[in-house]
Amino acid sequence: MSESTRVPERVREIVAEALARSPSDVRLDSILMADLGAESLDFLDIVFKLEHEFHIQITRG
Repeated sequence: MSESTRVPERVREIVAEALARSPSDVRLDSILMADLGAESLDFLDIVFKLEHEFHIQITRG
């Protein structure tokens, strides 16, 4: 799997895991709150997991 394919797929898996959803429920155009039922604490969980997985820092605020 190429890097350009792996990153979006891994993001999909992380979001699905944080929201207790199937990865197939998460699409690139999904709206986290409206489509997937995300709440504010879910956003923190997703950000933490993305930062950890990709060794990045996402600015909050």
